[in-house]
Amino acid sequence: MNISKHTGAGSPSLALFVTSASSFMTAFMGSSLNIAIPVISLDFGITAYAASWISSIYLLATAVFLIPVGRLSDRYGRVVFFRIGIILFSAASLLSVFSSSLLSLLIFRIFQGIGSAFLFSTAAAIVVSIYPPEKRGKALGIITASVYTGLSSGPFLGGIITHRAEWESIFLITALIGFVVLLPLAFYLTRENVDKKFAHFRFRSFFLLSISILFVLFGFSAAPRLIGFVFLAAGILGWALFYFDQKNSNVQLINFNLISRNKTFRNSNLAALINYSATFAVGFLLSFYFQTVKGLTPESAGIILIIQPVLQALFSPLAGRLSDRIEPGVVASIGMAVIAAGLTGLIFIGPETPNIILMLILSILGFGFAMFSSPNANAIMSSVEKRDYGLASAVMAEMRLIGQAFSMGLVMIIFTIFIGESKVDPSAADSFLLSSRIAFSLFAVLCLPGIYLSVRRGSLHEKREIQTEDK
Repeated sequence: MNISKHTGAGSPSLALFVTSASSFMTAFMGSSLNIAIPVISLDFGITAYAASWISSIYLLATAVFLIPVGRLSDRYGRVVFFRIGIILFSAASLLSVFSSSLLSLLIFRIFQGIGSAFLFSTAAAIVVSIYPPEKRGKALGIITASVYTGLSSGPFLGGIITHRAEWESIFLITALIGFVVLLPLAFYLTRENVDKKFAHFRFRSFFLLSISILFVLFGFSAAPRLIGFVFLAAGILGWALFYFDQKNSNVQLINFNLISRNKTFRNSNLAALINYSATFAVGFLLSFYFQTVKGLTPESAGIILIIQPVLQALFSPLAGRLSDRIEPGVVASIGMAVIAAGLTGLIFIGPETPNIILMLILSILGFGFAMFSSPNANAIMSSVEKRDYGLASAVMAEMRLIGQAFSMGLVMIIFTIFIGESKVDPSAADSFLLSSRIAFSLFAVLCLPGIYLSVRRGSLHEKREIQTEDK
């Protein structure tokens, strides 16, 4: 394959390094901030519900912009949009250092989310456009390992930083990583051929899609309040208007035929949606569990929580390589089943649960995540033609972000019902434990349809042969 023809000047190895570094950066930000949220909530004097918006507002902003940015990147160049994402994310991280209130922090988190949308919708597309189908799983496995390396170092370093310095330093370190990533970008992928098919962009479609995603996710997070159901209804109506707008348009933001006719693409994305809905809030809940129920310091909690992402980072490249040799759906389905087993174990944790048991459960979850993530990404990106790589990458990231937002939204609902507006401190330990057990039970059950969809995604062998001939 002619690299320069499709992606510009630069080697595949350098492309993999740059996209992996950006994946590490965003993951490090999220995981390190999770361990600091209890401290931030005390610093600003806010409730657990309000503190959960520090994560949720970022997810909302990213989810709103992902698909439009992905489709535009197919037209105007994925490399250009990748650069914009690095700049936005890094600048917003630097500004977050100077947050003086929850409101200012949330505003900067919104801009971080927009920057992430540019990164998430282009990173996988850039890598997949470079590597042939038989090597894609390995490359995507390395990117996934970078994500999990960020996740693993985040709680550990975030705990040390929060315990020994200030939580603002987390944002400063992230900003520095981003600006370092910009250096190779100044010399890499300077030219790129793009598909002229997407010369027009309908802002009406962008508005309908964005407002629908925003209303649905905000409505879910605001439930069970009445305003939550109002926003949910408005979001569903917006989705219906968007569908009919796209159905009658020659310029489509989303190719619905890709979803309806491509079983592998559809089921793999739905499996990803379920997976992240069932797992993202686990780190948030365990962070409070270790510090509130077990009385550990942020540093000690981070050391235990590091086990899960470390195993994810270790096994992701191996799982990705394995999905190059056998059907990715088989590997991913095994991973989802292992995750369900780990979530079931979390239902029974309490104040006296030995740390060794908790470490074992985290190890099971880490292995399961590794077995699911990169093979599932391989299945999604290998099921489409290269002209749709940007859209496929954006949809894949959209499923991840919507799933994460739903996961946090479900926890918000449970907190509202069983904890209310009270702060999560040792006096609320019993209510928090009850809320956590209910959440873990729902997450474990949610994995069952995910396993079914993962098994029923179909074979990729024929699609890979077609793409190889196309290249």
